[in-house]
Amino acid sequence: MAETSSIPEEVLKMVGKEYRPPMTFEVEKGAIRKMAEAVGDLNPLYLDEEYAKEKGYRSVITLPLMLGNYGLPELQAALLGLPLGKKQVIARGGEFEYIKPVAAGDTLTVTFVLEDLKEEESRLGQMITIYSSRVYTNQNGEVVGREKMGISRY
Repeated sequence: MAETSSIPEEVLKMVGKEYRPPMTFEVEKGAIRKMAEAVGDLNPLYLDEEYAKEKGYRSVITLPLMLGNYGLPELQAALLGLPLGKKQVIARGGEFEYIKPVAAGDTLTVTFVLEDLKEEESRLGQMITIYSSRVYTNQNGEVVGREKMGISRY
């Protein structure tokens, strides 16, 4: 007996493709400072432009974890907007690769790809796990970071 998928064909056709338009963000010095202060990481590379320049950077640089904030609300909205008939969400973890420093004044373009969908039975009932990725590219076309994440809807 063949198994049937509860994932709509229109969603299955999106696998391997960008599922929302790329977004562009200007990296702001003030946002870098706020993030550094919020997490208590007062590294002068994040706070002192002259120090950062002495170390070879154009300006203060972002904390590595800050890249994940660019496009996050839009990513979450896109994933929750997929017509899967499941409302509850569980984060399934992710991984981030910080490739190159990002400085204040840089322009980042973030692309979003729907990597895979998997159905599984769990103690919570049937779940659909959505695997997605984001790639962060600077104004020079250089990839500065990559992120993969999974969320389950049930």
